[in-house]
Order: sequence, then structure tokens, then C-alpha cells
Amino acid sequence: MHNTLKIFVFLAGLAAVPNAPAAASPVETLVLDLRTACETAPADRCTKTVIGFLDMDGNGGVSLAELEFARTLAAGAVQDRQNRLAEEERGLLGLALIAINAAKLDTVFANFDTDRSGAVAHDELFADFALDNRAFSDVVADPNAVNWQRFADRFGRLGPALKGLLPAPPAR
Repeated sequence: MHNTLKIFVFLAGLAAVPNAPAAASPVETLVLDLRTACETAPADRCTKTVIGFLDMDGNGGVSLAELEFARTLAAGAVQDRQNRLAEEERGLLGLALIAINAAKLDTVFANFDTDRSGAVAHDELFADFALDNRAFSDVVADPNAVNWQRFADRFGRLGPALKGLLPAPPAR
């Protein structure tokens, strides 16, 4: 078969399946996985799914470069209207990106990297959450299980604005 004809046949084949589903983006896959993981006990099922996504080299910690790459992937997922993310999920991702950009990613990273190792470990990222045998969604709904004030402070100059959006600390 002549090369031009081969190319034509290949292009015609592609045209014959214009609605073939594209492979899910890594962020789309993460969000779809989190739908189940965060509603299922124990809580660390959800948090370890997040860490597993962010820790791209598998060394047990999340570097600043890995966070920057995840931010780029998330921005693409927010803009992609063809993915399977719900509009609310796309909106929450967009809001998270705005917050991270406003707070400066390197500052946020430094505030979570409490041991100054250059990588944020699971326990550092979720230090403000009392992870237990409940589902993560139940943990974050419990005002006594999350120190939202300290969590907001980790976002530097954006902390005060976040404190107005996050649940109030429990009355004593």
C-alpha cells in the first residue's frame, strides 16, 4: 500500500470514531477515586489516595516540584469541560488553585514541611486532622477532629480569609 494511502486509511479510521472516550486525566482519576475513598472508613484511605497522587516518584514525601506539577495538572482538569468531573468538583478545584496561587505555593509548602526535609510527608500534610476509623468525610464534619484555624494558618497571608470560610472552632 502506498504511504499516502496508508495515511488516508489511518485518518479515515480516526474520523470513524470521533466520540471515542479520551483517557481520563490523572486529576480526573484522582477525583473519581476520592469520591469513594473519602466516604469509606478508615479516614487514611482518603488521605493516602491524595498522597499517592501527589508523591509522583513514590519516595514517601511530596516535593515542591511535585506540587507544582500537580497544580498544572489540576489547572488542565478545571479547564477541560469534556471530563467526567461534576461542575461542583471542577469549581472546588478551581477555588483551590486560586487559593494556592494567592498564598504562594512555596510558602504553603514550607508551612506544611515542618521538619524542613524538602518533602511533605503524610503526617505533615494531615497534621491538623485527627484521622481515625471513621470515613474522612465524617472526620472533616466533626468540629473536634480538625484544627481548622491551624490548617488555615499554613496558607500564610491567605490564612485570615480562609478562617472566614472554614468551620469555627468548637465552643469550650
